[in-house]
Amino acid sequence: MKFIRPFVQAAIIAMAAMAIAGTSTAMASNTALCTHHEEPCAAGRIYEGHFEALAENLTFLTNAINVVCKKGRILGFALGLASPQVTHLEALAYTECLAQGAVACTVESTEIGLLLILRTALNLGSAKMDNTRVSVSCPGVPIECEYEMSMVMHASGSPSANALAEITAAGLPLEGVGMFCPAGPSFDAEYKVVEPDPIFITA
Repeated sequence: MKFIRPFVQAAIIAMAAMAIAGTSTAMASNTALCTHHEEPCAAGRIYEGHFEALAENLTFLTNAINVVCKKGRILGFALGLASPQVTHLEALAYTECLAQGAVACTVESTEIGLLLILRTALNLGSAKMDNTRVSVSCPGVPIECEYEMSMVMHASGSPSANALAEITAAGLPLEGVGMFCPAGPSFDAEYKVVEPDPIFITA
């Protein structure tokens, strides 16, 4: 029996490692919203349909002024297994918004695109809004700014059949443009996914 030369052996090991890494990357990138806590998600349990998430006390923070919206809502239509999983946004709403707790503000979406969820671990993922912009207008302060909502939020599936999935942002930086756009903008929010419920992030 002939011994494998060292450089040939090294090449075989490297090729095997690349194959394993490629498989792992592919598995990590495939994402589905699944009606059961299982992986892989059975084809008949991959969710496609109405998507709705609600939040309270969403906050647009800046170095000078904070704007708090009492209620927030994401509406969309979720598609099936993909890399990343895609939800077509239909509405992005913010209501009862105040600057400094007293000055009325108007916060509304000027462009809505996609919500992209990418699985990072079992029942966990990232959630990014794509081609989505929001304007914040508070004439009494003044603030007149438009934000690119492209921050990468954290997504977690339902921890159990009796608990809601979440999409959260904790001080995530924003890009803002406008005549009166305070420096250092960021965004805080904790959305609860109310439809579908329960829902799990799997592959």
